[in-house]
Amino acid sequence: MADLGVVATEVFQVLRSFDYTVRIYDENGMAKTEPADGRRFMCYPHNLMVSLVDDDDNSRVSLNIGKSTNIGDVMGLDQKLRTIATKYNMIFRAQRYGKVIDPKSFSELASITEDIGMHVCEGMYGTSRSSYLRLENARMIVRHKNRIDDSKIGARGRQVESVLVETPAGERHLMPTQSLMAGRAMTQHINQGGGFTDPMGQQITTMATDYQNLATGAQAAISESAGPLREACRSKMGKLRKTFERLYRPNSYAAEAAELAKQEMLTETQITEVRLAEVRQLLQGEHEDAVYECCCKAMDEMAPMAEARGTEPMMSVLGSQVPVSAWQAFWDNNQLALRGEPSLGLPGKAGGMRSGLENLAYRLHQISVVATDDGLAMLFDKIADRLPQETDAKRQQIYKSIAMRALKAVNRPPGLADQTGPSWNRITAWLIGVRALSPRLLSATEHDGSPRFKRCLCADLLHRNLEEQFAECLWHLGLRIVTGR
Repeated sequence: MADLGVVATEVFQVLRSFDYTVRIYDENGMAKTEPADGRRFMCYPHNLMVSLVDDDDNSRVSLNIGKSTNIGDVMGLDQKLRTIATKYNMIFRAQRYGKVIDPKSFSELASITEDIGMHVCEGMYGTSRSSYLRLENARMIVRHKNRIDDSKIGARGRQVESVLVETPAGERHLMPTQSLMAGRAMTQHINQGGGFTDPMGQQITTMATDYQNLATGAQAAISESAGPLREACRSKMGKLRKTFERLYRPNSYAAEAAELAKQEMLTETQITEVRLAEVRQLLQGEHEDAVYECCCKAMDEMAPMAEARGTEPMMSVLGSQVPVSAWQAFWDNNQLALRGEPSLGLPGKAGGMRSGLENLAYRLHQISVVATDDGLAMLFDKIADRLPQETDAKRQQIYKSIAMRALKAVNRPPGLADQTGPSWNRITAWLIGVRALSPRLLSATEHDGSPRFKRCLCADLLHRNLEEQFAECLWHLGLRIVTGR
């Protein structure tokens, strides 16, 4: 993980090089004098704020642009900050804020920029120095380096000192890294009856170590010639993140574990000293041999992927490479291959506090976790990340269209027009009776005369009690409809 003090100093120097007057604040909004202590940088005369967010592997640099500032005036700064984020292996985000930014806006902006990693902390609770995640037959324990403020979104995912997983018998296992994703995967493995030393337990441990080594390699690959190596490390890290998340979800654990067993990821590949020497020249600084070996393996994995892309027709969708066949099946035929059922329920009380776009983005992310095609999974994840903050109306509409189509594909009941029987007849009659209350509910009919209704209902179309009755009836029929609330 990057040293935010070093990053903050470099960000301050870049801001001053653009002749901005800069006021420095820490993450709590307290004024500071030393650039290394800064986490929020207010810039004048343009109304800008640069934020540094400490979130382990999801640490990021955010450029927040005030309402009165012309985006064209900050393009040079945008590129410089993007370069810094790449250099330190951080995420970069630039977003328009619909008001004038001032120090009083810190808490509101933090709630926007810190929402990315909320799913990592989902279900966690505890004290100011320890956090817990309890499943039926296992528990994850997180020890924090410093006291955390539970009122801040995602606080339990930061300042991680160690991660332990506990069995029902009280046996505790110390994870080799501070990754919460790997810890959650191991916790679900124990919850499913697995052990720390069985093949899958050892594989999760190995993947956790590999993820940390890849992060080190990506951060050290800062030269222009190391670009392909950096991209290979990041691509492999993205796949491991997906793997950890699929292992944690109970509805996709079995399928993902079976897939990993087929891949035989524990098989060692021989790496020559010549290859290791080439990677050493590309990485800045001295690192353990395991870092160089992981980088070599990441590049080896990327090579056959590139060859496969050459044989399978690919297309660019919003800058992401997606197989033509997968995209046509999804967009034209409303078909989406999944590894398991996505968890579309909103997490706890947070769902009610989010906007409709944030809830839609959350559900799209859940679908990306179980999507079989990696190209579509990466596209969905990218859209889920950008949708809530997108300021361009046309692009936001494109994101919403893809997200709604993904929800429709997941919730599309097979053979809807073929449904018959007393239960189906009752719900059909009930729906026709509702037509007078909400003409927009039944928008058309199928070719055989059976009603066709929209899969997503907005809360303004129906009274709350009527909507709940409707959703309950559909659940009893096994249609798994997602309401707009």
